[in-house]
Amino acid sequence: MPHLSIRRKPSRKQRALSMAGTAGSAAVTFAKARIAWLAGKKAAKVAAPAVAVGTAAVVVKKRSGHRHDERAAPAGVNSVPPAPAGVA
Repeated sequence: MPHLSIRRKPSRKQRALSMAGTAGSAAVTFAKARIAWLAGKKAAKVAAPAVAVGTAAVVVKKRSGHRHDERAAPAGVNSVPPAPAGVA
């Protein structure tokens, strides 16, 4: 039994227009993705030095913050720990 449908088969011209519209939409999507990729690449070039400077600042801050601990810790494995004040 044939399949009955209200919809008719689109003409060759209609199919060509539909394909052209799909191709145009894909081209626009590709162009937008390419522009976004280029913008991200530019942003990464600008952000990389800032990240390096920020990381260096954090490292310097951490290193400078632990200077008071060096006196409390023994200098080596066999060193004698400092005696508290008042104990001889």
